Amino acid sequence: MKTNSLIVVCLFWLVAVSCGENENRVERVRDQGELLPVVLNGKVGYIKPSGEMEILPKFDIATSFSEGLARILIGTKYGYIDEHGDMVIEPKFDGASDFSEGIALVVYNGKRGYIDKTGKMFTTIEFDNTWGFSEGYAAVSVGGRYGFINMKGDMVIEPVYEIASNFSEGLALVVIGGKRGFIDKSGNMVIEPKFDGASDFSGGLARVMISGKHGYIGKKGDVVIKPVFEQAQNFTEGLALVKLNGKFGYIDKRGDFVIEPEYDKAWSFSNGRARVAVGNKVGYVDTAGDVVIKPQYDGASIFSEGLAFVSLNGKVGYINEKGKLVIKPQYEGASNFENGYARIYEKHKMGYIDRKGNYIWNPTDATLATELCTPPF
Repeated sequence: MKTNSLIVVCLFWLVAVSCGENENRVERVRDQGELLPVVLNGKVGYIKPSGEMEILPKFDIATSFSEGLARILIGTKYGYIDEHGDMVIEPKFDGASDFSEGIALVVYNGKRGYIDKTGKMFTTIEFDNTWGFSEGYAAVSVGGRYGFINMKGDMVIEPVYEIASNFSEGLALVVIGGKRGFIDKSGNMVIEPKFDGASDFSGGLARVMISGKHGYIGKKGDVVIKPVFEQAQNFTEGLALVKLNGKFGYIDKRGDFVIEPEYDKAWSFSNGRARVAVGNKVGYVDTAGDVVIKPQYDGASIFSEGLAFVSLNGKVGYINEKGKLVIKPQYEGASNFENGYARIYEKHKMGYIDRKGNYIWNPTDATLATELCTPPF
């Protein structure tokens, strides 16, 4: 599949924010009844789900609300507003992330640190690179080496690793001497660094690469599924996407094929369905491997709230879980539905539609915060 076969909506994350902050993720409406960002005359404001303007457009960039606060840009500095439009944290940062678990990452004079919802810095801005918090810890880089801090800002695992990932299921991926291993939250090396590649643990297994082949290990470092695959992804919904002899299929946690490798391209399962491609056409299979929607689209998304966006002949529309086209392809780009609304793009202008395809906001200008990008296929 060509990467430009389907355009989706994503946020242009700040170059100052670490790749650990999911720079390619799709920006979505997070909470029912939450305000939606819109653009008028090059400035961003917010509307109610009814389409009524709530916060007048006056920001250069503004994102969706997260935990009651939204990240905004005025000039070259980032700050945060509440849902009344009041400035809660003054714009003084060179970069910033959304709040998660009451904490946000900020960048100031080229260094990184963390603030709470009052704007108070609870870490010294001294990190060269950072990840967001996960399981109470965040990986941070000091002097080119990675360690971990807790949510008080204390360095609890010294920065001695070449690379480190966040904790997942109690273990964190670290790199020593170019090899991947795993530590626990006390900093003990639980799985010695001996792998050429590895992923975080998911469902009790982690993907590893040995001599160019991919397999899976358990939490004691034992090989559960031999490294025989050309490519592999983490387990989702009990199945993992793998590539063997140039084709994609799905295995269970014993390493047995549940869906034989017969597809030219495929994606991991979500909500009981996975996208698969035959040639340049995309459709859907269920966890038993049955084709539920035959490959016929130039591109497609996961299902969200019972709908998925699909691309045909350069235009994007929506189908339901039976494969029926419920909103005809007519947009240049689109997002998944969340809380009953989706973003759409026409001629590089952004608007919002409901599940019937009715506009709640007719397309207006887009900004860097609301521009189009291609999906990471």
